[in-house]
Amino acid sequence: MDLEGLRRAHSRAYAIIRDVVFPLPLGDPWLEFDQPGSAILLGRDAVRSVIRVRNVGDVDCELLKNIRGSIAGISVVSLPAGTVLRARSPVMAALPLEVELWPFELPDSAVEATLSFDARSLRDHRAMSFQCSIRWRREHAAGPVEYVDRTELVFQDVMAGGGYPLTLAPPEASEVALSLEDGPDFDRPYPKRYPMSKRDDGVFAVVVSLAEGQHYAYRFIVDGKPRTDPRVPATEIVAGVEASSLEVPLRRRQTLRVRNGGTSELKVCPEANVDWLEVPSSPLRLQPRETAKGIEVRVRAQGLAVGRHIGEIVLKTNATDPLHREKKIPVRVTVTAPGPIPAVDDAVHDLGVIYFGAPVTKQVEIRNLGSGLLKGSVISEYRELEGKDFQVPEGTAPGRIDLTIDPGSTPPDQPKDYRPTVWLETNTPVFERKRLPLTVAYRIESMRLDPAEINFRVAVGLTERFLVHATVGNKQPIDAEIVPGSSFPEWIGVQLVRPGEIAVEIHGELWTGRTEQVARKELRLRDRKTGLVGTIALRGEFLVPKLDVDQRSLDFGKVARPASKSLSLKVRNTGQGALVLSQIVLDHEWLKVEGAKSVTASMGEVVIGIDSSKCPPGRNKGVVELYSNDPNSPRSPIMVEVQIVPGTLS
Repeated sequence: MDLEGLRRAHSRAYAIIRDVVFPLPLGDPWLEFDQPGSAILLGRDAVRSVIRVRNVGDVDCELLKNIRGSIAGISVVSLPAGTVLRARSPVMAALPLEVELWPFELPDSAVEATLSFDARSLRDHRAMSFQCSIRWRREHAAGPVEYVDRTELVFQDVMAGGGYPLTLAPPEASEVALSLEDGPDFDRPYPKRYPMSKRDDGVFAVVVSLAEGQHYAYRFIVDGKPRTDPRVPATEIVAGVEASSLEVPLRRRQTLRVRNGGTSELKVCPEANVDWLEVPSSPLRLQPRETAKGIEVRVRAQGLAVGRHIGEIVLKTNATDPLHREKKIPVRVTVTAPGPIPAVDDAVHDLGVIYFGAPVTKQVEIRNLGSGLLKGSVISEYRELEGKDFQVPEGTAPGRIDLTIDPGSTPPDQPKDYRPTVWLETNTPVFERKRLPLTVAYRIESMRLDPAEINFRVAVGLTERFLVHATVGNKQPIDAEIVPGSSFPEWIGVQLVRPGEIAVEIHGELWTGRTEQVARKELRLRDRKTGLVGTIALRGEFLVPKLDVDQRSLDFGKVARPASKSLSLKVRNTGQGALVLSQIVLDHEWLKVEGAKSVTASMGEVVIGIDSSKCPPGRNKGVVELYSNDPNSPRSPIMVEVQIVPGTLS
């Protein structure tokens, strides 16, 4: 056959080789593919085969990226952008292309696919299309084998806080609200109104919590007049009123479809490596060659800040092939926000135990997941709780809200646990106030007294002082007083040293007993502010000392002037407790006491002296009186006698 004649005679010619007709390129590029060998699917995620392509035409061409397959899951994975195939390429210069076949939902028999390649002539830039056929056959692996329809999950434009944004830019409007018909009650609509915030650019915005995949009807109320959304052409009649229609897209959930490509039951247990991803807790079971409905993956946007986040879903299976026992699927999430978004932990914030009469300040952490400065205030429906205004800049650093709780001074009859209703009102475009879940336990308790019991042993006639620390609840010092109307013996004295410190005195000198006696009394104190009452138990005994002297009279005999003379008295305590000689009284000036005038030991000595220069001649008598805390003998007289003679005694 004269092929050159065919070239000259026709713009496009055909060659007959071995009874098969092939088109020949005349002034155009022409792609020729080799026949790839068959591949066997043995439980792998994907099968790749290499085909070779060359340009047998007489014009250079550029191989384009838009390659199409006749079945789902087939693609070319190794085609560089702008690949040029030279004209009349030899076999050795053929370009290798790697073709990937994803085996999900493929038939069990042989697979035949067609690839369509687009090329552009570099002479006149015309686009041409070429096709290549590829065949595979499939063999099932022994045991369970899992196939997943996707290798990655991507969530775009997820709204921070989990809401759905709606905006309106009415000219010269002063107040705009959103009227929403709830999806679940769509047959019997109950409109909900949400005030919209005006942004700096004049647009009114609100973010509402809507169920994904649900249908809603809504209107805007502009200065009291309803109107539909001008950007949404679809309208409907709800309760006789025209409203805009809204289908909420699925932005926060996607489904992974799983197939069992093996010969026995497959068990798949999904797990998430981050807390903002939710997967089913129960395992998925598939029979051989069964395709499941899927594993639903949800994104919890309430705790995510604006920006990109990366997580991972791990599918753990009972597959016999190690390559299929655990499959990791990356999850990429992009979170956006129309303004500042407050985020508080949904868990209940336990403010602990608070006692009546003891106000405290607690702190709760808050973050700004959106953009711009978050400003807010605390709205409390509980009169005992107040919060300060707060500001939180955008970013990862958390802010804090100060909450002051003053339960008051009048406690109820029983202890109580409260869950006060507290809202955060912020400058976010989110329609609703952010509820702050709190719990607080109020406790009714007497003031704390340390020590709560005073054990004493006080001798009659002496005073002993004890210091008591008085606090309430969280160690707040109190201002105490004796409970009005209460009576207690005069030997008990109470003095407020400073707030939180009370001096209790046991006055033994006011004890009227004559013998040892055990005392048991209770002292009731009250906090002047809260009215709380505390009791101090007084437990002890009063000890009775007994004064015993070895002589009841002292005879100094003859003393010549100007000499002096001294005699001693032996003093003993034959009772209990400390014996104190509080005073020694002399009835004449010529009597004197040498040494200590008081003795506290069980054995002591009192030295009595005579000053003869002050004593008249002759026989003189006097009295020395010993005063002590012996209640039975508080005064002990000692008789003194002396004879003063002139001159010097030999």
